[in-house]
Amino acid sequence: IQILKLIEQINTSTSLAELEAIWAELFGLFNKVVDDLDRDRISAESFQSFTFPWDVAFNSIRHREVLLSNLSPGKESEDSL
Repeated sequence: IQILKLIEQINTSTSLAELEAIWAELFGLFNKVVDDLDRDRISAESFQSFTFPWDVAFNSIRHREVLLSNLSPGKESEDSL
């Protein structure tokens, strides 16, 4: 559910700065899940279930970044994230 909320935030973001904050939150979540997997708090199957929506969120950020960069010439570059 947390990833779905992040995807919604991505799709409604209006600046690269917002995307950077979402990016940080997304990677923080990824780190937590990997740590949980390493400590056997979640199963490999649960991790696999997590990776699909995480990939969607990751790709959504990249797509939104390109859109915002194209709408804002002269602003931060795509490589800022």
